[in-house]
Amino acid sequence: MVHQNRSKRFFNVGATAIFLAVVAMHAAHADTTVYKYTGPNGVTVFSQSLPENYRPAAVTTITIKTLPVEQQRAAIRMMDAMQNQVDTRIKKQRSELDKADREINVAITNLQQAESDLQSGSVPTGGDRIGKVGGGTRLRESYFLRVEKLQRAVDHAKAILDQAYRKRNNLR
Repeated sequence: MVHQNRSKRFFNVGATAIFLAVVAMHAAHADTTVYKYTGPNGVTVFSQSLPENYRPAAVTTITIKTLPVEQQRAAIRMMDAMQNQVDTRIKKQRSELDKADREINVAITNLQQAESDLQSGSVPTGGDRIGKVGGGTRLRESYFLRVEKLQRAVDHAKAILDQAYRKRNNLR
């Protein structure tokens, strides 16, 4: 519980600094007023307009020109650091998605090969037949075992492809 409160406070301080830095950059030559209040869900809100249920005691008015230069610079540095973190996360996600796409391509190729092997292995050859007394032939057990093994390879390749698709979809 204490850890959650600390992270919430850090987020509120960070969000405050970021918001004020953004507003300060956009309002460098203007005397912009920002209103700070706690929203219905307990989250601190910064807005350039007053809330619907305006109560003077519950709203803090911030004038951008009153923000010290050190705080503006600190907010800008924090925004840069956060942007770098976002860029790093995006690059990592892109790399993971590329890897997942490569795995899907390999799985598709393996499935196509397994299906091709099943198709060609399903055609009986001369050694797959055994003669019967009445002059006809029947397929040997080795043929059925081979086809069953090839079908299991296709099923396995499909399962790997499905798993690769799920992995990629989870990354999105």
